[in-house]
Amino acid sequence: MELDDGNSTGSTNLTGFDIVTSRRGKPVLLRGGYSYNKRRTYKDNSTKWLCTKRNICKAILVTSGNNAILKDDKHDCKADFASNQLQIELEKCTKKVTTDVTVSISKTVREAVAEITDNTSLDLITKLSNRKNIERKLYRKRNSSRAVKKVFVTEMSEGSQ
Repeated sequence: MELDDGNSTGSTNLTGFDIVTSRRGKPVLLRGGYSYNKRRTYKDNSTKWLCTKRNICKAILVTSGNNAILKDDKHDCKADFASNQLQIELEKCTKKVTTDVTVSISKTVREAVAEITDNTSLDLITKLSNRKNIERKLYRKRNSSRAVKKVFVTEMSEGSQ
């Protein structure tokens, strides 16, 4: 596999990227406002990633085994930095609530929203408008990480005290 000659008009000149987990548990690479699904890993440990908007964009990103970017195609789709930032923040929240069950999910979401609103754009804040859906997702993630189907809270009767 050849290295990129540096003349491509890829997503950005940034070399850094984040890898988060999709709803179905698959890796998603986030870079420069674009997201990529993992397609395959080769014998030389390089990995081919495809733009998630495959119906309109055929961009490919190739990373080496040491996470260097070997190839970054030009995109036909529009970059969405707000969605990438939201996915990163949700990944942080998910890790926090699945590793420690004593952490309050609503408090975790409130703290993440406060942090996001302090240093991000209006686009991201509008994507966070339905906090209850985010909390439900985090409860499902916590329950599935603990192999619990559903948690019920029942009232104690007078005879059970």
